[in-house]
Amino acid sequence: MITERKIKTEVARYKAKELAEGRNARKVQYCKLVEKFGIVNVSYASGLNTTTLIQYLRAESPNIGYEPLAQALAVLGKFDKD
Repeated sequence: MITERKIKTEVARYKAKELAEGRNARKVQYCKLVEKFGIVNVSYASGLNTTTLIQYLRAESPNIGYEPLAQALAVLGKFDKD
């Protein structure tokens, strides 16, 4: 039988999975940027300090929002064409 509790449990599982996948995707994108431009340049472009970025890249389940990544992608994307 479907109950409100079962539905809420499944919603929570779904949200947790989506959050984890999004975080891991951002981590992969940061790793690619660091490989291409270096940790210091990615730090400058994202507005994050280098220590924070290093901790983020080492974390099992990193928790940095999309905004710094979007900023770094936009800024470093301009240099990628050179």
